[in-house]
Amino acid sequence: MLPAPFFPMIWCGDKLIFAFLIDPSRYIYDTTSIRRLRDEIKEFVAAENLDVSDLLLDQLTWLSMGQPIYCFGSLIDYHPSDVINVMVSLSNGRPLSTKKPRAFARKLEGYWHAHLFSARSLPWALRSFFTNLSDLEYKDLWREKIEPTVPFGTLLADEHLSFISASLTGEAISRISTQNRWTGNWLVYKKSASRLKFHLVSGHSRTSIDDDAILYLISQSGMRHLENYTDHVDSI
Repeated sequence: MLPAPFFPMIWCGDKLIFAFLIDPSRYIYDTTSIRRLRDEIKEFVAAENLDVSDLLLDQLTWLSMGQPIYCFGSLIDYHPSDVINVMVSLSNGRPLSTKKPRAFARKLEGYWHAHLFSARSLPWALRSFFTNLSDLEYKDLWREKIEPTVPFGTLLADEHLSFISASLTGEAISRISTQNRWTGNWLVYKKSASRLKFHLVSGHSRTSIDDDAILYLISQSGMRHLENYTDHVDSI
């Protein structure tokens, strides 16, 4: 079994930007099983003709074990099939149920990101929806969904607040779904003339410091972090 205090981490200068976390409430694999699982995933993505970095293979392996990953402020805890399905759709030019893939700017120019949605991403998606509504759109939404049941001037009771919350949330989820605007963590990749190169699942980049972190992770994406980790554990 793996010793819980030990897990591979990636630092950028003096800042922890990435870590393979261990949830002790879930089964912790032995090193032989980790290597075998990584080889199986590597064979599977190769059969799908996907060009996947070693770091992303490590991520998929860790997620397959049911273990979470930290990436500068975000907790990544997807099922690996969710990530692989997005890679297959992107490689085959199929539309996604999430927001459209976008090219990075600034320091990350030349790279792209697609969104990965999970239930953990729901609060972020709802916040993004309401933040991006104009005043007029919000007033129209209120008149359509709230005023027929809770007219202006009503003294609000608990049942009114519950109705308003449920109505606005339900309408937001419906519109996000029909407009394919679900958001979440990022699948970072690069386009070439012949195929896509998938580098890693990343947290959101909100600042130039986060851009530096993603660039550094891309520079580390050819390293076999789990292999180094399991070798280290076996030597203890």
